[in-house]
Formats: sequence, structure tokens, C-alpha cells
Amino acid sequence: MCAKKAGLKVPVERLRRWSQLVGLVEEFAVKASQHLNGVVVVLYGSVARGDFNLWSDIDLLVISPAFRGVKYRDRYTLIQDILPAGVEPVLYTPEELSSALSKPAWKHALNTSYIVRDDLGLAHVFKRACITVRRLTELRKRIEELTLHYASWTGG
Repeated sequence: MCAKKAGLKVPVERLRRWSQLVGLVEEFAVKASQHLNGVVVVLYGSVARGDFNLWSDIDLLVISPAFRGVKYRDRYTLIQDILPAGVEPVLYTPEELSSALSKPAWKHALNTSYIVRDDLGLAHVFKRACITVRRLTELRKRIEELTLHYASWTGG
């Protein structure tokens, strides 16, 4: 095998890890939906962009009516039993979402983001804030295409 092809083994392993992280997020979203009786879960940050590293956390925006009337610092207690290690959630009520999306920092952070689950039908709130949030199926497709591309180079 030539050196060029041998060096592509790293991207294939990285893509495999990326897919695993996305799977972890999908599992959490299902559990959160059941646990909180409906959620919107949005993946953003380095895992969404694909430039994560060994020390990166998984950034999730979690929106649920279950957080209404619960102090922000106490909201974590509602999900601590289902929260995987390495996940860094931001927890909002649906009402808090619109206000948050008006802030430039959130617009920048969500520039590359994916809706993992939308039980509440809030995709329109992102659109109204001029934030394009893609469906997680698009990220899955991208990872799959890249995996096939690199696998064809390595013969695997």
C-alpha cells in the first residue's frame, strides 16, 4: 500500500468516532424525550462541525416545557440520570429559546448545527431568527459519504 493510502486510515477511524458520538446524541435525545415528555435537541459545536478532538465535549441545546418554573441551575437534576458523560447541555424552556436566538453568540454557535429531535415543532423559531438548523439525517449522510470516500482510497 502506498504511503498516501496508508495515511488515510486516520480519517476513517475519526469518521467512525464521529458516527459513534452522533449515535450517543441520538440515544440521549430519545431518552430525554421520554423522560421530559417532549424535547427539542440540537447538536452544535465541534462535534456538529466535525473538528472535535479527544478533549471536546458534545454541545447540545435541549429545550423542554419540563424546565418551566425550574431554576436554571436545578434543571440539570431533571436529566442527570440520563445524561451521558461528555455531554454539555444548555437547557431552555421554549419561551427562553426565542430570546436566546436573538443573541449574536447563539447565532454564531448555531451556524453549523443539527436538529436531533423536535417533538415540539420549534424548527420555525430557528428559521425566524435566520438560523439554518439542518436535520441530523444530513450529518449522518455526510459522515457516511466521507467514510465511503476514504474507505475506497484505503481499500477497506
